Amino acid sequence: MGNNSQLIDTFAKTVLIVIQLGFIHAIFLLPVLLITTNRFIMLVKRTFETTKTVPVIEEKKTQEVIASGA
Repeated sequence: MGNNSQLIDTFAKTVLIVIQLGFIHAIFLLPVLLITTNRFIMLVKRTFETTKTVPVIEEKKTQEVIASGA
């Protein structure tokens, strides 16, 4: 009976160590995940901003050429 109790105790300690390692893992990876997500969102925003502003700049250039040509 004592051997069975020791086996359960060892198993419980192993489970606790695995859970603690999981928490430590998550604590270290969470900032990396947040920074990476933030950079990805900024890149997507910058991409959409440049695609919106480029045609407007081209329209202004063509209007200036027409105005100066007339």
